[in-house]
Amino acid sequence: MPEIISVRCYVEQYESTTRPVGYRLLEKQTGRRVVLGETTTAGLEHFMQFIGATVANRDSFPALFSQHDDSDAIVVRGQVAADSADELLFKYDQQLSYLLD
Repeated sequence: MPEIISVRCYVEQYESTTRPVGYRLLEKQTGRRVVLGETTTAGLEHFMQFIGATVANRDSFPALFSQHDDSDAIVVRGQVAADSADELLFKYDQQLSYLLD
């Protein structure tokens, strides 16, 4: 059975070409991008609601937007599909989860 790992992440805001602003997950320890893999439309909508709620509560959880403050994080847990120096790609399946910690 493939190994399940957990990583602590923060949210980074960036300029987007298709929207005024975009958000992505980065690993707190390394700063590399954390990608949840291919998903369904419903899965993407759920994740966007999750990130939207995180952004809306930014003042209450500033550590979620900081690489160096580990008091709060988004924990992503699942099987890794690809692991490189700049990106950690998770396999989108029933093992994948993300939550606030």
